[in-house]
Amino acid sequence: MANNYDSEKGQVASAITVDDVEFAESALVSRYGRLGPVLAKIFNSGVEARGVERVPEDQREDKHAWNNLLMWWSVNTVLTTIPIGVLAQEFYTLTMPHAIATIMCFGALGGVATAFIATLGPQTGLRTMIITRFSSGYVGGIIYSILNILTQLGFSTTAVILAGQTLASINPGTLPLVVGIIIIVLFIVMLFLWGLGGKAGFDINAQKALEDKGRSLSSDILSFGGIVFGSFTGWAPVAADYNCRLPANTSSSKIFVLTFFGLFIPICFAEILGAALMTITDPAYTDAFASGSTGGLLGQILSPWKGGGKFILVLLALSVVANNIPNTYSAGLSIQALGRPFALVPRFFWTFICFVIYTVAGVAGREHFSEILSNFLSILSYWTAFFVVIVAEEHFVFRRGKAGYNLDDWDSPGRLPLGVAGILAGCFGVAGAVVGMAEVWYIGPLGKMAGTLYGADLGFETDLFCTLNTTRQNSNKLCPDFTAILHTRWCSRLQELPSGFCPNTGTDVLSSVAWPAGSTEMQEIPRQDVDLLIFPAYASAGQEALKALLVGADSRFYLRDARSPFATYKVLWYRESTFGYSYASCKVDILLPGIMNLPSLPDRYDKVIQGFSVVPFSLLLVTKLQAWDDHRNENSWWKREKQHTDVQDLRVLLQLPESRRLNRETWRDEILFSPHLQTLTARRVREFCAMFRETAQRWKAIGFETGV
Repeated sequence: MANNYDSEKGQVASAITVDDVEFAESALVSRYGRLGPVLAKIFNSGVEARGVERVPEDQREDKHAWNNLLMWWSVNTVLTTIPIGVLAQEFYTLTMPHAIATIMCFGALGGVATAFIATLGPQTGLRTMIITRFSSGYVGGIIYSILNILTQLGFSTTAVILAGQTLASINPGTLPLVVGIIIIVLFIVMLFLWGLGGKAGFDINAQKALEDKGRSLSSDILSFGGIVFGSFTGWAPVAADYNCRLPANTSSSKIFVLTFFGLFIPICFAEILGAALMTITDPAYTDAFASGSTGGLLGQILSPWKGGGKFILVLLALSVVANNIPNTYSAGLSIQALGRPFALVPRFFWTFICFVIYTVAGVAGREHFSEILSNFLSILSYWTAFFVVIVAEEHFVFRRGKAGYNLDDWDSPGRLPLGVAGILAGCFGVAGAVVGMAEVWYIGPLGKMAGTLYGADLGFETDLFCTLNTTRQNSNKLCPDFTAILHTRWCSRLQELPSGFCPNTGTDVLSSVAWPAGSTEMQEIPRQDVDLLIFPAYASAGQEALKALLVGADSRFYLRDARSPFATYKVLWYRESTFGYSYASCKVDILLPGIMNLPSLPDRYDKVIQGFSVVPFSLLLVTKLQAWDDHRNENSWWKREKQHTDVQDLRVLLQLPESRRLNRETWRDEILFSPHLQTLTARRVREFCAMFRETAQRWKAIGFETGV
């Protein structure tokens, strides 16, 4: 675990960082003392050392984007996907045309949701469960991790049961089902240590029945559609796990398309095949299904091929290995995402624990495969629906894309959002699912109204609707949008300050304030250090006097002693609170004219936003660029680290609507930008674009020569 040092705050614990794979291995080995040599041999043999740590941009690989298609295709073109289609006839009495239409439509919806999550891997370099911390906070991320662990174990359990059934059907009566399950899991345990990731689903049961009509048919389609949706979105909580090593500039559209078709084509094919199998009415086949479930039915279908059919059955059973390796891999990552103590333990250990759990569960539940699968997939669609909605709204609405994330905060609870909005949205999503669900053991009021005797499972639809609206409402209350320069929460605090602080001027000290140097992104609480830039020429006020003014005007501001015992200044802090309970603080620095080339602005440059005077956006952008240049050239490593936050802030600013109003003439205003500052800014833009080429077009659009 690294410690960042702040000159005023002192030592601050931050994320567990891994600069490269070699460092990751040596760091893990050093944690375990006498176990170090053993771990070194394990890692040198090819076992992956990296766990949930973020993959830095300079360690990404630019050659595996097309593997998205191949990986998703391979882990879904397996035996375990076929039984989902069987449910269309077994439990819901759908005809073949209705089953195909339901699989295609609900599958497309689930494929879109999962493909979106996959695009976040290259953008963030983070595993899926870590990404949830930015929308639901550290605690919310733990909740999602627990749900995902159960999901991966559920998929793995049903997979080994089905594979065991298939092996047992090769020579009925000679190979017990328990032995078949153990054979399959032994193949899996030999491979899972070396990493990958994924998931899948399955189920099946009896013989074709007469199709329902009217409301009963509608309820069957909706209920089966929820299962199909769950078979696709069951991949969503792990979808970014296998893209986080791709370069940050990898096309999101490319990842989306490859992931979508890598899921849609094989899953739809296998599920439609399963539905087709249930149209067979020959008594020998129905008896085989009744006695051996899906594995028995497949054994009967291939029996005319004698030895060749048995060989195919073995291959089908072993295809489960391809499905369970990613399940087990991601389950281990989700356990590491439960918190730092879990992350300290190597992933392969947690993966082995998961292997033991689903092996025992598979043996215990081997006689109830269809019931386990049907109930599991239905419930799975509930939580994955609100998971996708919350992450998507955070990404598109509040973060406004990749630039809105400070990715270095991934393991810093104090800098992550509190997550109240995300957690509440998830709770309301659960409530919506309860109202609309229709299971054997419970039918919600809406589910009962939509169907006949057994209701219609509307759980994921009502879940999705409630989550979408709750997230929007909570975010309006807890995460108000920030303006081009000022966050509304800070506006409401600062505009209450008394005027006339400087008796010689008789004017407001805080006539122009900008918001840039800590972090432009604001969600539920200010998480970065915040710089108030005071531009009018009130040199007589001074920083310490302005700090005292803020503390006197608002009790949320307070002063702390500086870390140095010889310091003559106090450190200004701001605490956020709700209902009298303080839950987060951030440091506030005050910068006056003359610092960082800040000019003294005439009144005509003042612009009022929401009743508060702010400085031109162009000056804010240049000031942030200067902060980046200053930080990257610092001698102290802890000061140089701040440049990463500056880069994230600049990316946010360049994407704001206000940046589109800038042009070449903007930068020729010598009152705002002295000739010296203009020269420095031109150089800084060229150097910034050389390092972050993806921003060059935006700098060109606002009038700069980028040299790229």
